[in-house]
Amino acid sequence: MTQEVLNILKNLDIPIEKCYGQGYDGASVMSGAYNGVNAQIKRVQQNAEYVNFSSKVLQKKNIDLSESVSVLEQVEKNLTELRFSSEILMIEATELANKWNIQPEFRQKRQPKVKKHFDELLSDYRFNNTQILFKINVFNVVMDRVLTQISNRFRSMKKINKLFDLLLPKIILSCDETSI
Repeated sequence: MTQEVLNILKNLDIPIEKCYGQGYDGASVMSGAYNGVNAQIKRVQQNAEYVNFSSKVLQKKNIDLSESVSVLEQVEKNLTELRFSSEILMIEATELANKWNIQPEFRQKRQPKVKKHFDELLSDYRFNNTQILFKINVFNVVMDRVLTQISNRFRSMKKINKLFDLLLPKIILSCDETSI
């Protein structure tokens, strides 16, 4: 697949040395960090930053890269706020469950008794509240993974935007002739 991309560039007289970006869908064959087309092209031209173009929202005709970065930064900010507001989400979920006549409760599991010695630290503290366990073991883990994925997938998009922001029409229009 990589050779096909390189052949197409060659046939179109586009030197790989002048490529500073590459964009594919999220398929691992294309975007894989180790063996995907992205990684193989990056070995040939290390400045060819990969940008994930899988989001349909960000593929509108009238959206530019800086707007995409702004949208993604807002999404990241909103998710970070959600990450630290699990209690509010729990209240909303309880209200919704009550509305649908579903019993909003976490089942209590029997906690095994562990013999403790006088000199043990609390490093293996066991939470008895299943709601706290859910927050720690499920909610926080999922939210952290989502935030990490968003940050990793769009890091190069932000880098390219920063590198070429001087070419954006709104930047060019805001400059006077002497500064251009």
